[in-house]
Amino acid sequence: MHLDPAGPMPAEGFGRMLDGLVATVDAKQAQARALTQKVLLGDSDQLHQSVIAMQEAGVAFSLMVEVRNKLIESYQELMRMQV
Repeated sequence: MHLDPAGPMPAEGFGRMLDGLVATVDAKQAQARALTQKVLLGDSDQLHQSVIAMQEAGVAFSLMVEVRNKLIESYQELMRMQV
């Protein structure tokens, strides 16, 4: 396997992927908040859209937490390995 010195290092790519995951979760939560606020203020009667957005945000957050848990488990397993 040949790594291009001018290209991104694998750690940078992985970090960007995690940043993207966090940004996606944040965007879904912001969208759910905005839709819920519109419904509560009476600006919209799309209650179902608000509930769907809240569920999507919840699922995305749960996925992010599970990815974090797997990363921590993997790191702990690497630390237990003898070299």
